[in-house]
Amino acid sequence: MNIDDGNQGPLVPTRDKSLPARKRLLILAVLTGLSLVFIIGFAIWFFYDPLPDIPTVQNVDLEKFMGYWHEIATNKEEDDLEACAKKLQLQIIDKTDLAITLCSKTHVQSESTCSTSTYKFSKVDPSNSKLRLIKPTWFRESTYFFIVELEADYSSALTVEPTKKKFSILSRANTLTDTIYRQYLAKLKTLGFNLR
Repeated sequence: MNIDDGNQGPLVPTRDKSLPARKRLLILAVLTGLSLVFIIGFAIWFFYDPLPDIPTVQNVDLEKFMGYWHEIATNKEEDDLEACAKKLQLQIIDKTDLAITLCSKTHVQSESTCSTSTYKFSKVDPSNSKLRLIKPTWFRESTYFFIVELEADYSSALTVEPTKKKFSILSRANTLTDTIYRQYLAKLKTLGFNLR
């Protein structure tokens, strides 16, 4: 007959397989730091958009600037394929939206083709000569509209994108005097546009 005296030998300590508290805190701190770096980087990419220092007109009355314009000349590549008559209509809606209607007609078309795009717009500076246009899409899509020349009677204007991808010579009439046209071309050259 065996009698169990309760003596089961020396106790072996059980090893705690979980991470020590200090190591857990270290991992948490690293993950938090990486998350902050990602969030800050994304915010800089999304909100910070440095602009080149392009001189613009000192003051623009946006209400007077709205309305119909004829695009006399542009450097957009697709417009070089055929002589294309273009007419723009700019209209501010509810002080925050800018509707741009573009009607174009080539020599082979019997009627103009028109399309309207609506942008959220914001003023980059108090002069109203630098506007940021934002398409209301889920992905960031914006462009800039700089007014670098404007006649006192708002009869003609020169606008550029600060990236120098596009310029537009605009006129209320479908023609423009040779003097003003050459003045605008000279301005574009000083801004670094490559005119062919």
